[in-house]
Amino acid sequence: FSVAMSSDSVPVCARLGATMMSFAQKPWEQMVPHFQSYRELYKQHHGKDAPPPICVDFMACDESADRAEALAREHMANYYVTVMDHYEMAGDHFKNMKGYGDYATNAGLLQQLGMTEAANAFVDINTWGTPQQILDKLHNRRQHLGDFDLTVQVSYGGMKREDAERGIRLFAEKVLPEVQSWSRNG
Repeated sequence: FSVAMSSDSVPVCARLGATMMSFAQKPWEQMVPHFQSYRELYKQHHGKDAPPPICVDFMACDESADRAEALAREHMANYYVTVMDHYEMAGDHFKNMKGYGDYATNAGLLQQLGMTEAANAFVDINTWGTPQQILDKLHNRRQHLGDFDLTVQVSYGGMKREDAERGIRLFAEKVLPEVQSWSRNG
């Protein structure tokens, strides 16, 4: 397994024969070339189809759409700001680092957009809502990206344990069985 978040890391992941993992970093529809490149390069290097990539999402699931959104807006945004600060993602230090060209570009975008707006955009591209809303989002993603596996983060950004547990139980009960029933390449 290899996290491949940039155009520089995708070819390395494919060449190594690793399963690509990618966190939500922009709308999934815009990630189509990223996933296509991985699949094409993997096949070139190994003579077989790549395993389904893994999408890593932050997830907030609730029977109430409003409550799910409130949890996502607070805790996903908290997490995002913490990570951006920790890694100094809006800094200029990526400009001269080999293999970090995408990060340098993104730092400029982050500086222009501002942390609050960027955090809201991060929330928008992750997985939250009622079970049906989540299924609709995942189905739409599959239409664009093809088959993928999913890993969800359920506790982040100061979320209370009971909120995280309630969300994952609801996800496991009402979302996961449907997602697991989807046939590959279908």
